[in-house]
Amino acid sequence: MHSTNPSLAAEDFAPWSARRLLILAGLALILAGLILGDIFAVFILHPNAARIGENLLGATEAVAAGNADAVRQHFQRIGAFLENRGTKVDTHVHIIVFGYLALLLALVQPYVAFRERARRRWAVVFVIGAALLPVCVFLIPYVGLAGSPLEGIGWASILADLGGLLVILACAAQLAGLWRHFRSSRRAARSEGLPREKNWTQQALLAGGTLLVLAGFAHGAWYAAFDREQHEVQDAAILRAAMSAAAAGNRAAASAEVGNYGGLQASRAVKIAAHAHVIEFGILAMLLAFIQPWVFLSEKWKRRWAAILLAGSVLLPLFVLAELWWGLLAGGIADVGGLMVILSLTGMLAGVLRATGQLDAAAVKPPAPGEPAECAGSAAAMDRAQKLLIVGGLLLTLWGMSYGLYYALFDEHQTLERIGERLAASYAHAARREMPQAHAALDEYAAAKFEYVREVDVHSHWSGLAVLLFVLGLMFDRLGFEERRRLALAIVLIAGSFVFPFGVILQTVSRGALANALAAGGAGVLIAGLAVVAYGFSRD
Repeated sequence: MHSTNPSLAAEDFAPWSARRLLILAGLALILAGLILGDIFAVFILHPNAARIGENLLGATEAVAAGNADAVRQHFQRIGAFLENRGTKVDTHVHIIVFGYLALLLALVQPYVAFRERARRRWAVVFVIGAALLPVCVFLIPYVGLAGSPLEGIGWASILADLGGLLVILACAAQLAGLWRHFRSSRRAARSEGLPREKNWTQQALLAGGTLLVLAGFAHGAWYAAFDREQHEVQDAAILRAAMSAAAAGNRAAASAEVGNYGGLQASRAVKIAAHAHVIEFGILAMLLAFIQPWVFLSEKWKRRWAAILLAGSVLLPLFVLAELWWGLLAGGIADVGGLMVILSLTGMLAGVLRATGQLDAAAVKPPAPGEPAECAGSAAAMDRAQKLLIVGGLLLTLWGMSYGLYYALFDEHQTLERIGERLAASYAHAARREMPQAHAALDEYAAAKFEYVREVDVHSHWSGLAVLLFVLGLMFDRLGFEERRRLALAIVLIAGSFVFPFGVILQTVSRGALANALAAGGAGVLIAGLAVVAYGFSRD
């Protein structure tokens, strides 16, 4: 027996509806992003890292030989490999985040106070932008600057920015529709805006997802407090030692330092990847809990797919971390965890497609052309905490994407060029035995990289926290607290979501105690708030 709720689906999942389009597009985007991430990890990441290490060693040996031209050639190759890797990571991340946003927007469609035709048009705009941006980011290394009207930005980057702008406009329109609904006095319950049935699958995905996000935040806070600054200091120190040893003619010591640098990069990469993936899978689990009414499978299979998803969500980040000690064996187990998540998501997508087939076979017809569709706004009312979290999440989404668009247009390329140019210049000076200039250029490299890391972090954190606030807004009425306490908890979570990234970006201006305190305090508030949320679910 299938457990799909036909009455709910027929009303809110009609053919050609914005909700159906966004749910199908969201699941497809997330699945594509996960598959691309697995392909990247298996076939690109490790070979790319090996080539970067080979060229860094070649540049170091060129310093020992006093060949400044060879140094610059090796660093040009390193820059190309880094760009290739960076665009692949950006593609993977953007596809998944846009998939999350599509699912979130689908769930709140009954609260977007526009006619169905307008909601459908904005859904199409969102999907076009969500597909255009990552595809064009992927093409950046292959298109280059050919035929571009701008000196430092190619057509692929321009079209990627256009895709980002379309997503921003679509999200702004959704926010306007939500605001219009929230200010309306109409509260007649035509249908439930959000699924409210409770079963094992939904509760397991919600509880498991919350615990995964909490674990990811705790690990991220630990890394920021005890590892990140140390890694940044070691980065410049190892490069300085390798450069100095090569300039002194000690090739063995220089080669050993290059090996140490590779180990440092591997340690940093796996810790950041584990932190990102556990939060990513936690949010995915919570989102999938809400779409279960449209998964046309038996309850037994729903439970199986949920269990496989949660098991894979634990295996992948755990064994990504274990790669530091177990190497390729741990990497293989991590890939199995990723495959489990992909299989689970594929199974649920198949269930949603079966639901669409069932509805279409039942002759649920779209509105005729020109027929006025009912205006949304009659869905069951949200409480104040939910409204605050959803509006706060959308505002933070718009802010994070706007910052990302500005950064991509006016800062990212310049910062990356400065990082590469200063590092190459330091080794070239060392090849000519101009050691004071070499050390000065390396210091400038370290300062530029410090700025770049935090600017990328703040963009990703704003976007990730926006999605988290949005998800929490959908589920906040399920907490076992009275409304007044839920409202206070929502305010705390929103405050932490704004203060934490603000403290991170402030570190690029001032490295004093205030910026560190804001970043640490905001992170601490978020962790404490998520712990209270997890406790609230246990009370429910």
